[in-house]
Amino acid sequence: MVKDSLIELLRPASETALAIPGSALETTLEAALDYIPDMVFVKDQNFVVRLVNKAFCEKTGIPRHEIIGKTAAELFDPDMAETYQRTDDEILATGKSVRAEVWVVHRGSRRKWLLDTMKMPIFDSQNNFQGIFAVSRDITQQKQREMERDSLITSLRDTLEMLQKQSEALKKINEQLNDMAITDALTQVANRRFFDRQYDIEWRRCRREKSPLALLLIDVDQFKIYNDNFGHTAGDECLRRVANVLSKQIGRPGDILARFGGEEFVAVLPNTKDHLGEMAKRCLEAVQKEKIPHAKAAIHPVVTISIGGIVGYPHHLDSPLELLDLADQHLYLAKQRGRNTYTLMEE
Repeated sequence: MVKDSLIELLRPASETALAIPGSALETTLEAALDYIPDMVFVKDQNFVVRLVNKAFCEKTGIPRHEIIGKTAAELFDPDMAETYQRTDDEILATGKSVRAEVWVVHRGSRRKWLLDTMKMPIFDSQNNFQGIFAVSRDITQQKQREMERDSLITSLRDTLEMLQKQSEALKKINEQLNDMAITDALTQVANRRFFDRQYDIEWRRCRREKSPLALLLIDVDQFKIYNDNFGHTAGDECLRRVANVLSKQIGRPGDILARFGGEEFVAVLPNTKDHLGEMAKRCLEAVQKEKIPHAKAAIHPVVTISIGGIVGYPHHLDSPLELLDLADQHLYLAKQRGRNTYTLMEE
């Protein structure tokens, strides 16, 4: 959330303590922002555009002097203007940043651009809403590449399905290709699909052999606050760093670390009974030592994790979900005890 009012910087010097005239400061800001390849714009509390950079003018095809002092309804087609106003209204209603994919059409060529836009509210020192600061990144080519990739994947799958009818060998190849999709794209640890499959395999093996099976459920503390304050790009990088740290602590042969969903990870640890607490403690300390800044956290100034763990014997339990539920209960207890800690249960 933007706490300093950019709009104050653009007012005449007589209304502020600045020695630089408002118009000169506005020109200086525009010149600096013109070096940024992403579109940047500032609106006041009435959603009137007060500042834009060169990239904004180039993408819209509208000269700067025609943009300043206008609202979206005065600058763009009705459908586009309504979309932009909807996100502005959401910011005004919630006081929180909004991220959305929106289209913009060049006035002259009518070329369309798809933009990944992050809008952030601006507040003055009394926490009064002053306007919106926004950055838009052109993702048109990225989306096109994704569409081409998806089209190619679909085409390949169709071809494989046809060949499967002719050869059992090609059926096995297709299964191998499907098995390649076991890695979470963001964190590069195992994904949920791989976890579900391997957890079931380990559960059955431990049940058959009457051996222990340990689980750790790991949650990044106050991650929503992190995302809300630092943005989704920073949030993605945070998850990547946490996953990298955890993968260095959970790496014995047979161990599995997977992204369970959102900011939660899970570790499957076969034949583990006596050292689960030591492993949980190492994970906690390693993440904290990574020193990922989290100034908005309630307790610690860096990103931390909470862990719920259990050592169980599958032949004493009814289903794999029972062991997961018990680990989740202990993760909840760790959260209740102030986070950045772990609680364990031995069956």
